[in-house]
Amino acid sequence: LSVEVGAALRRLGLGVSEGYGLTETSPILSFCEPLTKKHGSVGRALPGVELRIEGLDAEGYGEVLARGPGVSAGYYKNDRRTAEVFTEDGWFRTGDLGRMDGEGYLYLKGRQKNVIVLDTGKNVYPEELEWEFRRIPEVEEVLVYERRSGHQSTVAAMVYPNWDVLGNEGIRSPETAHEVIWEKVRETQQNLAAFKRLRTRDDLSLVEEPFEKSVKLEIKRHKYVSD
Repeated sequence: LSVEVGAALRRLGLGVSEGYGLTETSPILSFCEPLTKKHGSVGRALPGVELRIEGLDAEGYGEVLARGPGVSAGYYKNDRRTAEVFTEDGWFRTGDLGRMDGEGYLYLKGRQKNVIVLDTGKNVYPEELEWEFRRIPEVEEVLVYERRSGHQSTVAAMVYPNWDVLGNEGIRSPETAHEVIWEKVRETQQNLAAFKRLRTRDDLSLVEEPFEKSVKLEIKRHKYVSD
């Protein structure tokens, strides 16, 4: 949930309970109080559940590991996959990136496999940028990914335009839409650290059709971005 939306609802006295979990964790690991002041957090571990963060980066984020009675014992008839996601002492590797504060509140950042590691060693979390860019009215859908330019790694984005909004603005050609959306992206990303920004208009491309999605309505990244 957007930090701004959660905070605004709670200021109105409307409790919002955010939780976190996976299918493999039956399915919840943490939960926050409805009127918490920890906006942006998915709460603390439930009783009997242990959470820890492994492999912290410079921003204090690492992979979320979980252990507890609700965590799956493994994947049915798939010992290889089970061995990949469990440590020797029984911690489940969620594949999600997060950090915990001193009171045990968990804050999520994105999926570990999606992180863009720049040549400078800086980490860029696509989900963070995608959230920012989806706030642009002219953007219907967006996918942020790593683009190789020569020997350099840069941040890039594919956008499916919101043609209804663009049409109301008198814009119908892809070329003009690209120009308009690029200017909006440039404006939006000014509040992001410089290394997280798209550098040139060539780092922005438009797609002709909506992205293919999973049953959870998540974009199937592997269909558009190679590892």
